[in-house]
Amino acid sequence: MDFFREDASAAELRLEKEVRALNGRLEALHEQKRRIIDIYASGDLSRDGYVEKNRELDGMIETLNARSKELADNAVLLRKTGAIDAAIAQYCEGARVRFNRSSDPATLRAFMLHYVEKIVHLNGRVWLHGRVPIKYEQGDDMETNTLPFCIESEITREERYREKMRTAEAMRYQQSVALLREQGASALPRSL
Repeated sequence: MDFFREDASAAELRLEKEVRALNGRLEALHEQKRRIIDIYASGDLSRDGYVEKNRELDGMIETLNARSKELADNAVLLRKTGAIDAAIAQYCEGARVRFNRSSDPATLRAFMLHYVEKIVHLNGRVWLHGRVPIKYEQGDDMETNTLPFCIESEITREERYREKMRTAEAMRYQQSVALLREQGASALPRSL
């Protein structure tokens, strides 16, 4: 969503620059593949080495092609601000309603699987990643793209302390229940 924080023309220029850089890297990888084929044909590279290097280059090419498609989709979305605003509002409202209905671990897990791609936790900082589906008209057809987002937050000392206290209280409760069960079992008469 970084592209949507700046004005549309600056974002388009930035997108075009990144696409040109990607195309340059793709062309360099294709040239490297051609050189690998020439080296293999000359007999200076084993079959296993050729296959391994080709797979490695194909993986990099696939990654760059996916990024190029994502950038192209973002370029189209830059011109659809009304559709973006509506989709984000709808997504957030749906997430809010579903989260409020999540009363047990199973429904909370289902919520997370539906709305969150990944969560990164590092040194007290948390990043939540996901994608908002954007539907818009493209000519006579309805197109759907996704807009990635990242929500960043920090876990404070106070929150850590409250979680430690909650965990300690739960442990004391479990120990008390276990002790009561043990005392209740020993108080029962033993039958022969």
